Amino acid sequence: MKITRPTLLADRRIILSNIDRLSGKFQAQKIRFRPHFKTHQSEVVGDFFRNKCQGITVSSVEMAEYFAARNWDDITIAFPANPLEKSAIEKLSESVNLNLIVSDPATLHEFDDLNKPLNWWIKVDLGNHRAGIKPEKTEEIIQLARQMLKSKTHSFKGILGHAGQTYHLQSEQVVQEENRAIQVAESLRKKIQDVLDTRCEVSMGDTPGCSLLKDWQKIDEVRPGNFVFYDLMQMGIGSCDFSQIAMVMACPIVQVRKDENKAVIHGGAIHFSKEYHPEFKYGQLAVPNDSGAYSELMENSFLESISQEHGIISFDPKYASLFSTSKLAYVLPVHSCLTVDCMREYYLLPDLERATTYRY
Repeated sequence: MKITRPTLLADRRIILSNIDRLSGKFQAQKIRFRPHFKTHQSEVVGDFFRNKCQGITVSSVEMAEYFAARNWDDITIAFPANPLEKSAIEKLSESVNLNLIVSDPATLHEFDDLNKPLNWWIKVDLGNHRAGIKPEKTEEIIQLARQMLKSKTHSFKGILGHAGQTYHLQSEQVVQEENRAIQVAESLRKKIQDVLDTRCEVSMGDTPGCSLLKDWQKIDEVRPGNFVFYDLMQMGIGSCDFSQIAMVMACPIVQVRKDENKAVIHGGAIHFSKEYHPEFKYGQLAVPNDSGAYSELMENSFLESISQEHGIISFDPKYASLFSTSKLAYVLPVHSCLTVDCMREYYLLPDLERATTYRY
């Protein structure tokens, strides 16, 4: 395949290695591995997880429908349940073991009239401050769990959280913060079990924490997603190294300003997203190799600015020979999840098998 426009590439060998490493880690600790598929969004990469996990996580009803149609039958929608999608949720629950999350009693009441019982997790805010009930509101959480236990159409699974604040920390801080979040969840679990005399599981696990924290044996289930590709953000945190980043964008070079050590590429916000990193700007350049992939990072060479279609690269003079029109610039994305969502398709190296996303 000849690349003529911005094209997202993913290295199959690195992907498989990333999956094997994390799935093996949690298998050894007897922890349920339920990876989040919102990163890769594709049945092709999803198949790499067959026999490696005990269920999957998605971020929407639509994504759940896509993977249910591809024989994934144990799915958690890790986004607060939306009563406006009740009909679609009920239909989906007829074919899969469906798990939903809730943090508002009014939402739960909206689902009281379903014919088939649903599995519910109570969303708890473990420090990300995005959604969920704060753990200190123990009575509110216990009352919501009690409401489920009394219902004929609701099954209480436990508490679910996401320590997304780890995305803003460095490796040692990630481990400390993840341990703190685990302790909070474990304490809350004990209170629920003591008061309600029922089993309460704990589901959590972000990519930085799952990559760096060794001991997860107090947790029943983990749900990392970004690890399948990793990216510059994760490398900056310390969750991975360069050799574990599986994704790169190949962008045509359309102008070179060698007196400025800059180049213009076809590749902008609609391809990469507008995710910015203080160290890596909008992306870092990689040196291409003979296989069509990349072999090393270019020093002091970044995608320094973007508009809708254009990108401006600043490169170290020692790489000047790699920049000319009709050549490609290889740019590692800051955030692989958003880049995949922008592109909606990518090609797996080395054979360039096409993988489209559920929204293609």
